[in-house]
Amino acid sequence: MFLERIAEVTSLATNPETGVLVKFPHSVKRDIISAVLDVLLDNDSPPDLCDSSFSIKWVMECSGQSFALPLSENEIIKKGITLYSNWLNGHNLPPKFLQDKNEYIKTIFGHFSLLFSPRKDCSNGLDKIHVSLCLQVLDIFAKISTKKDGWMDNDSWLYMLSVLVGITDSLLAGKGSHIEPKLTKELTPHLLKLLFDLWLKSKTRKLEMWVQLKHAFINWRHRKETIIQWSSTTFALLNSLIYLFYGKCFGSKDVIIQLPKTNNIQFSPSRIYLEKDLLIFIWHKTLHLIDNPNDLKEPKLFLISMKGIQQLVNLFLTFQQAIKNPNSEEIKYIPDPPSGNTILNIFGDWLFEAVSGRHKNFDEGIECAYSTLCQIFMSNQIEPFIDKYLTRFYQALTYAFTNPKKRGICISAIICHTTQIFTSNLVGVHSLLPYYLHYFQQFLIRNEYFQGSIFSNQILRRNCIKILNTILPFPRYFGDLPIEQFSDLETKNKQIGLKQITSFNQILPFLPELLIKGFDVETDQKNGSLFIWGMNLYIHETIEIKPEDTISIIKSLQNFLFSPKSNHAKWRITVSLTALNSLEIISEFTQQITQYKPKFLSFLVIALSEIVKRIITKSSKSMEPISKNNEILMCKILQVIGKFILATEWIYDSPKALVSVLQSIDLILSPEKPQDNITNKKKKSVHIINPSHILRDVTSLLLHKILLQLGDFPSSTGPSTFSTFVNERELCKEYGLTEKEFDSRIRYFSIHDKRIVSIFEESPLNLQLRQQQTQNENENLNNDEKTLTIIIRDRCGKFAWRARFRSLPLNYQIIPESQLARHRWVGEPRPPIYKQKQEVSQEKIHEQIIDFQLNPHEFDYLSSEKELQLDCLTHVVLLQHRLEEVYRYVEEECNFIPTKCKRPKGENSSYLQTNTLKGGKGNSKTTTTTTTTTIDEKIQKETEYEKKPALGHLRMFLSNFGLFKLQGKGSIEILDNKKERQKLIDALDTLNERQVSMVGVIYIARGQNRETDQSVIWQNQQGSEEYEKFLTELGWVVDLENHKGINSEFYKQNSVKSTRYYANQDSEMFFHILTDLHFDENDRGKKISLFGSHSVTIIWIDDVRNWNPNSLKLGQNDIFIIIRPNISGLYSIEVVSWKPNKNLLIGPLLNSCFVSRHILADLVRKTARTAHKELSMKDSIFVDPLKFRLQNIRSINSKLKSYTDTKGFYSKLFQISNFQEK
Repeated sequence: MFLERIAEVTSLATNPETGVLVKFPHSVKRDIISAVLDVLLDNDSPPDLCDSSFSIKWVMECSGQSFALPLSENEIIKKGITLYSNWLNGHNLPPKFLQDKNEYIKTIFGHFSLLFSPRKDCSNGLDKIHVSLCLQVLDIFAKISTKKDGWMDNDSWLYMLSVLVGITDSLLAGKGSHIEPKLTKELTPHLLKLLFDLWLKSKTRKLEMWVQLKHAFINWRHRKETIIQWSSTTFALLNSLIYLFYGKCFGSKDVIIQLPKTNNIQFSPSRIYLEKDLLIFIWHKTLHLIDNPNDLKEPKLFLISMKGIQQLVNLFLTFQQAIKNPNSEEIKYIPDPPSGNTILNIFGDWLFEAVSGRHKNFDEGIECAYSTLCQIFMSNQIEPFIDKYLTRFYQALTYAFTNPKKRGICISAIICHTTQIFTSNLVGVHSLLPYYLHYFQQFLIRNEYFQGSIFSNQILRRNCIKILNTILPFPRYFGDLPIEQFSDLETKNKQIGLKQITSFNQILPFLPELLIKGFDVETDQKNGSLFIWGMNLYIHETIEIKPEDTISIIKSLQNFLFSPKSNHAKWRITVSLTALNSLEIISEFTQQITQYKPKFLSFLVIALSEIVKRIITKSSKSMEPISKNNEILMCKILQVIGKFILATEWIYDSPKALVSVLQSIDLILSPEKPQDNITNKKKKSVHIINPSHILRDVTSLLLHKILLQLGDFPSSTGPSTFSTFVNERELCKEYGLTEKEFDSRIRYFSIHDKRIVSIFEESPLNLQLRQQQTQNENENLNNDEKTLTIIIRDRCGKFAWRARFRSLPLNYQIIPESQLARHRWVGEPRPPIYKQKQEVSQEKIHEQIIDFQLNPHEFDYLSSEKELQLDCLTHVVLLQHRLEEVYRYVEEECNFIPTKCKRPKGENSSYLQTNTLKGGKGNSKTTTTTTTTTIDEKIQKETEYEKKPALGHLRMFLSNFGLFKLQGKGSIEILDNKKERQKLIDALDTLNERQVSMVGVIYIARGQNRETDQSVIWQNQQGSEEYEKFLTELGWVVDLENHKGINSEFYKQNSVKSTRYYANQDSEMFFHILTDLHFDENDRGKKISLFGSHSVTIIWIDDVRNWNPNSLKLGQNDIFIIIRPNISGLYSIEVVSWKPNKNLLIGPLLNSCFVSRHILADLVRKTARTAHKELSMKDSIFVDPLKFRLQNIRSINSKLKSYTDTKGFYSKLFQISNFQEK
């Protein structure tokens, strides 16, 4: 006796000998059933009441009919439920029950099914009681399935499942209208969950059971709950299947079915364990219960089924990515994951059918199917897709592209899920380029999009930009190569207005238009940044072949900064900073820009300066302080201006630009003050701007760099440092002096609390000894020459000068500058500045030439000669920076024009009597007789010189330069405290003058990203040919023993003799290259510690497989720049961070972009530098290392200053030394 529907949908047959009370009147049935149940439930009833099988069957015949009573008799129904619940739980069982318990249990299941038949009397709240009673029965089914003592045999399990299938079918097989009984609505999710849970727990392999379930399930597909249950169950089965095949690092051991919240019901997850072979069978059978989801008639159900399939595909793809990047050492071997072809073999027919032949109401489901297909084909597959699937995929895409009215929202989904389509290795994918460019024009320029898409306009535009950035290198790299066309789509292509593109060269005009015009209408902050870096990448690719596009892009950025349109009003300042960061990188192409359009940079710098002036003027007029955002913007603008000015010497030909910059600097450093109006005798009210110390520091630093570095980089010391190699210790060693002797001829001064100046006065004998030791014939020294060595330390570095006072006879003349040879490289012998006239007798010499020269110390030229030849000149071509003009030897040495003067009467001294800088003359009468000077007389003169007070020429030098004005006292102080002085100054010399970046470079060979033991990567000592070539372009090799500009404790501690190095005006970069660091085999921990300390790491991977940098366990790394060679010859780039909330739009390289070979190293280096700079930002402002130098200088000054009065100050300058020459 059971529900009639059970016999219709299952193999169970009814027993005609049961159901005795069915035909009895209701009152009779009620009374009999109630009386029997009351006796059976009475605890005082005799135990032998049901002492035979016949009596048990008779009692069950009565109690079973209780479940068919009307709902008005719900109290009797509850008694029946209680009785059967007690028996199933082993309470108050009849004596003979256990002898044939499985037959009795089956009978109970059948009787329970009667309760689920619809009732007519469902008013007055009886429908809620009915639902409650049914839920109690379902709970009994669930609990009995958990008994583990063999309470039910297999036949009982199958009988129970058949009963549940019948019950479910009786309620769910209807049409599912909104007016169906409350019982069906309430019980549907509970019935489906219980049925699938018990079905999996039964572990049945009986095909007959699976067939009857499938037949019934097809009748339930019109219900949302059915599709949700199917989706959740198949997902849980697949997740467990992955675990069983690939280990505990993937998936889950148990089948955990978690249903989403439905009708305010949140089910707890079901946990079931299945063996491996059984799990495969059940997953396959469960997956195909739905038969074909494309047969679903309701759009919402179709969408749910497509989302379920998408969920399964995503699980496959996510598992693929995880299994390619194992990070567990417990896994000894991991087989290859399912390929894309395998996934398509399972789901491909459903998905390809879904994207074709459906009408408009199914758009959301079709969009989901397109998304799933795109995700499969965009996954980084090792095994190439077979032609059958590629063909169907391209047909599906082109069908959508050529039918925008039918597949409009699908086009949006395609673009948003194929951001890497042109970086993939799909055969024939470039045939889709014309379609993508066509819709880029629609979405980016015309800002048109399709209504109804799940992707917002901002997201759609963002993905368009990402794809656009991947095709930027195509025109130059592929050139005239043809693009294959879909010949059968010519008519449809014309209908949608598709422009015919037959070769890659024809793409080139589209790119700047899309970038510039798209940026002009952009309103999203992140999209704007993507546009800006895309423009930057395009400039790198095409600057040599289309410089006019570079000009157009710079103008677009300039217009945005100078006069933002209304649609930019809500953008945050970060977009402007991104534009300025891009301009800062573009400044490295100053030479190409000026060659194409000489005056353009002048206009750009003037425009940027005007922005600064406008902000200051607005603040002055409004009587309000400059906002923080505006100060940040001004700081960045000034830094960009400095980059353009210092790049080359174009500013010399653009005085207006220089004046504009200096005006901006003056407005910040010298703000306006109240002035008296002479005419009206009233004070003119002028607002005094009060810039922050950060803005003032940036501005003063710009001025300092312009004065110091313009046209002088690389300096004589080479690109590794701005500072001189000369220091006090070197001078002491050079002249063979003791420390005491040296101290007697040197003084330290603090000037304006911003500089530390040390001045060393040399003696002629010192010079003569030095000349003999060095045997340097080019010095042209004579005993009448007085020389000072001046070492100046300021925030920009350390600089050494030699001030020479010379006296020469009139038979010497100055060589005109036009006749001086222009020597190309620093380090070549200098030409003599003077040459002797024809021989003239000593009697005819009446005058002498007095000359004062202030030249850079020649020690730098001699020390840097070897470095320049080895490190810079041989790598100029490789670095592609064309620095030949910069390294040209500059003869302008700030020589003061010598003066002619006559000897005073009665004077035979050849020493300087008067000298006027820059052409000043001093005339006086001299005697007409001279005598030949002998060696003894020269010695006599030197002896006389030594008897004079020490440091006389030092005082003369300072006095000539106006540093000893009494009214200016306080700007120059003497530094004492000899014990601490040299230690503090040595520490100052170790401070960086530029941004210093330590970047790790790791090489991963083909196949190594599949290794579970990552130690093999740390043992790499050589990379591929492409990788080694990349290293030569990344930086040059420096010999650390002879390279005085580099000071790193790491190299000293680990005895590293050479490293890769790169330097420009703003930064120094050290590349710690794994294949170059040959530690001991047991030093893996040292390598991991070293590379884990880098904030930026470059990783070269020779494999197409995805790879997770976390597998190396580097720890502290913020940003990884991953390079993968592509089979096309281009290079795929990933810029990733494994820390949350990291802004990766650092540029110029972007995540998932494509780069050409000739600019790869340059862009990687710039991106690493930018990333390091961004990570060290504070309040959106980069703190220049020179600021720390200035702080250190002021700290030293405060510790060493000799605070004396004027008398004490000057007395220190006239102290007579006890210095005695050797």
